[in-house]
Amino acid sequence: MELSWLESLIYGLISGFAEFLPVSSLAHQTIYLKLIGASNHPILRFCAHLGSFGAVLMLLFTLLLRLRREQKIAHMGRNRRRQPDETALMEARLLRMALISMFVVFFGYRLVGQLYQRMWLLAILIGINGIMLYLPPYLPGANKGAVSLSALDGMLIGLSAGAGIVPGISTMGWSISTAKLRGTDKRYATEVALMLTLGSLPAWMLIDVIEAFGAASFSGPIFLYGVTVAAASFLSGYLSIKFMRFLAVKAGYSGFAYYCWGTALFALILYLI
Repeated sequence: MELSWLESLIYGLISGFAEFLPVSSLAHQTIYLKLIGASNHPILRFCAHLGSFGAVLMLLFTLLLRLRREQKIAHMGRNRRRQPDETALMEARLLRMALISMFVVFFGYRLVGQLYQRMWLLAILIGINGIMLYLPPYLPGANKGAVSLSALDGMLIGLSAGAGIVPGISTMGWSISTAKLRGTDKRYATEVALMLTLGSLPAWMLIDVIEAFGAASFSGPIFLYGVTVAAASFLSGYLSIKFMRFLAVKAGYSGFAYYCWGTALFALILYLI
């Protein structure tokens, strides 16, 4: 069954908001579509990812411009008027780790793509995601910044971002938890996780486009509803990023562990009935 306009709007809002929370957006899409008896059309999924990508790109645009500017200064050699910001240069190198998550998502989907319709497995993996969110506050912490992160740290964080390919596992959640486990504070871990979505979201969009060409049919409303999904995902994604940055300063993310466990129980009930 295809979604109505209102269902598409709700789908977009759920997708965008969950994309940047330490919960799985794909798990929430799957549960919502199960509840309304609809299928996840690749066009709508593409539009949801497009809206989310637009939101994070807009909020990180100033950072990206600063990183580009400092890289240009570093390449000037003796002609430069000042030394480049070392932190910015390290963050630019860290941003390249987004390529790791891009490749993991694109090639890993071929292995796990068929698992998304297995609600019992989804419930288990959402529960595991909750455990990953629960642990970091109880482990020894540190205060690493971009300059202190090693190549191994960057690689592990980049790989963890690709873990979002597994149904029920959150890209943001595992990126943040891994960054914290490698010694960063929660504020910087959040910014690193957001940067890595610049790799994972385009990979998802490419997957969606490939699947769209293999879809059985297209209809006029699907494109109209796609615009609704993209706009809703952009708005809720923007608010979600703002909310995550607020939590990084004022609170933390361990409370989402209990949310994940509650969602896992709900998904299990859906499977049983």
